[in-house]
Amino acid sequence: VAHSDEMGTSQGQEDLTEMVNKLATD
Repeated sequence: VAHSDEMGTSQGQEDLTEMVNKLATD
């Protein structure tokens, strides 16, 4: 379960970073 949680958090962080990058680029 811990592994799944870690993976989910990692994916969420990546999505957040992508969103921030897009906003920063704009």
